[in-house]
Amino acid sequence: MERLLYSEPFKIEDSDVPYRCIAEDYVEVGDFEGHRILKIHYEGLVFLSETAFTDMAYLLRSSHLKRLQEILSASDSSKNDRYVALELIKNAVIASSRLFPLCQDTGTAIVFGKKGQTVWTRFNDREALSRGIFNAYTKNPLRYSQLIPLSMFDEKNSGNNLPAQIEIEASGGNRYSFLFIAKGGGSSNKTY
Repeated sequence: MERLLYSEPFKIEDSDVPYRCIAEDYVEVGDFEGHRILKIHYEGLVFLSETAFTDMAYLLRSSHLKRLQEILSASDSSKNDRYVALELIKNAVIASSRLFPLCQDTGTAIVFGKKGQTVWTRFNDREALSRGIFNAYTKNPLRYSQLIPLSMFDEKNSGNNLPAQIEIEASGGNRYSFLFIAKGGGSSNKTY
């Protein structure tokens, strides 16, 4: 019999990506039966989700921008390498003004969450995350790419980029971790 070699998918907490605190006003720490609990307010998940999808549409990580800059000064970069890197930097500058996104395909919203056993929310987490996604797409000039079926042969654009794919799994501890993804790749639009 083979031995199971289990590994955690999406090791979010092991990332060396620098994070910024954006929602501390929406979080409380308390105690219940001798255990430390984390209480999260509805507005916190809305704000987190909205910020994640808005930033994702307009901003690149500083580490990514640094790598593009390195291509410009690397002696082994070809003329084409430098051209592409420069155009990506120019695009990032334009997008950072938040008038135009980094890419016209602003993606299908996907959220993976790991909710610790001692994390308390007194609301529907998926609804709060969806509200944030709704806000990000309706408050900003981002393309709605979700088509919803009306019948076997008819469909229409949802007009707000919902529904999102939201997967939340239980985990240990008092931590609520998220991976937000704007999955591009086109949509089921038709050309006649």
